[in-house]
Amino acid sequence: MSQDQTSQFVDHRYLLRRRLGRGGMGEVFQAFDRLTGEDLALKRVRLPDESSQVENSPDESSSASSMDYRLALAMEFQTLASLRHPHIISVLDYGFDEQRQPYYTMQLLQNSRNLIEAGHTLSLAQKMRLIVQLFQALAYLHRRGIFHRDLKPDNVQVIKDQVKVLDFGLAVQRDMRAQQGIVGTLAYMAPELLRGAQASASTDLYAAGMLAIELISGRHPFNVENISELVQQIYAQPVDTLSLDIPESLAYVLANTVHKDPLCVTRIRRASSPTSSSIRIWHRSLRPAPPGRVFCRRRASPGVRRSCGSSWMR
Repeated sequence: MSQDQTSQFVDHRYLLRRRLGRGGMGEVFQAFDRLTGEDLALKRVRLPDESSQVENSPDESSSASSMDYRLALAMEFQTLASLRHPHIISVLDYGFDEQRQPYYTMQLLQNSRNLIEAGHTLSLAQKMRLIVQLFQALAYLHRRGIFHRDLKPDNVQVIKDQVKVLDFGLAVQRDMRAQQGIVGTLAYMAPELLRGAQASASTDLYAAGMLAIELISGRHPFNVENISELVQQIYAQPVDTLSLDIPESLAYVLANTVHKDPLCVTRIRRASSPTSSSIRIWHRSLRPAPPGRVFCRRRASPGVRRSCGSSWMR
């Protein structure tokens, strides 16, 4: 049996068939649900090495720390399982296995492709529909105080012309990994994250903007093959969206989502607004924009208008 295959049971219910992927946050398997008779995806969530995190600590402290992690995870799993949106993968079940390791199950996407691969043969209008679906999913999450934290092509799958956002970064894991360094996928990380800022709706939207640019242009705007150069470009090199073969109004919107300075230009005004500004932006981006004018994406207080040039999209 290969390293990507297994016959292990989880929680006496799920038979693990084969490994689909592995990363810093855990492993994903194709699994058979003996209760429903259907295949699904099961993610085993990786917890910190308890022996290392409590070295030279009393046993009671170790036990309490472990319990805190599991309680926090259970609460997050409960939140994820309550999400129902056509462009977000559905979490079906969650729990802890016989070794007290956390897991959750999701829809299994058969024959899906990541966002960039799916867009290779699409027209601009078709690509825009996928981008709008991505932003609709983010708006749904952000209104509920949930941040994805690791948007990248493989975490935005497309099946039958429908986007499915998956593999959310759990807050507990984010805090664990933050102690070891930067969390996320470098090519899609906002500059403020490299400076130590916390993940937010704004950093999610920066990543979505980079994905949109890559989808439309067919390539990432930065040199992702050279890490040191990539870091410098993230910090200092503006993305030239006006050179893309797209309407000028859309170019301004894209430039705005990936602006370097979140204090001057915010990627979302009010993530909790009934109709997310990100959705209004993308739907209205196909309309002609007043020449030479851009809009501000700074998070404004209610009733306060902020401007980095001009705000023509409201």
